[in-house]
Amino acid sequence: MKLDFKRPSLWDRQTKIRAKKTKDFIGDISGTVLGVGAGELEKWIYPELDYTLCDLDCEFDAKGKYDNIFCFEVLEHLFNPLFCLENIKKHLKSNGKIFISIPKRMPHFLCGKNHFHEFDKHRFRYMIEYAGLKIIKQDVFNSRYDWSFYFTGIRPILRLLFFKPKSRIYLIQ
Repeated sequence: MKLDFKRPSLWDRQTKIRAKKTKDFIGDISGTVLGVGAGELEKWIYPELDYTLCDLDCEFDAKGKYDNIFCFEVLEHLFNPLFCLENIKKHLKSNGKIFISIPKRMPHFLCGKNHFHEFDKHRFRYMIEYAGLKIIKQDVFNSRYDWSFYFTGIRPILRLLFFKPKSRIYLIQ
């Protein structure tokens, strides 16, 4: 699939970087795909995916089992990410693959109000194992925002000065 970045304004510099790195990490996939909290990134990588439209903290409306499940930049927004992981596992076919991305853990004073969890790699691994899953492969990449983002408030300016944004992506089974 050729990368096509002629997208809406949503496709800022950070999203373009995440999209390319995520696509490179995933490679070619086949079979059915479920997008958990599906957004533009998931649909761009695999347009034929099914997706969930529910409150992932307390319900999970997916039907059936899937060969691949995408969960990009979702878990940190949930009050109960373990509930979501356990439900993802229920909808994964045997030998299926789960692709999850999360942002690098930020210092508390830089966190946004909509991130309820900031995972370091050790806590994330522990949560994955507690859900009965295993990390097979992982990668980390830089994902800096457009410069214009950093001038939208005090917290973004502090992020520019004290934090280098990175995303972690995992293949989990």
